[in-house]
Amino acid sequence: MASIPSLSRVVIGGVDTRKDLHVSAVIDTDDHVLSAEAFSTAQALQRPARLGAHLR
Repeated sequence: MASIPSLSRVVIGGVDTRKDLHVSAVIDTDDHVLSAEAFSTAQALQRPARLGAHLR
């Protein structure tokens, strides 16, 4: 009987916080960038980042 390949994958998220800018990114184990966004600190104070919200 043939096996069915797995459709799951590992993703890695990270955030770089600086004085004036926050950058978030999500990549997979094949180094594909799935999402990357930058937020000024003024924006970050107004609303929380929804990292990967469009991936759902």
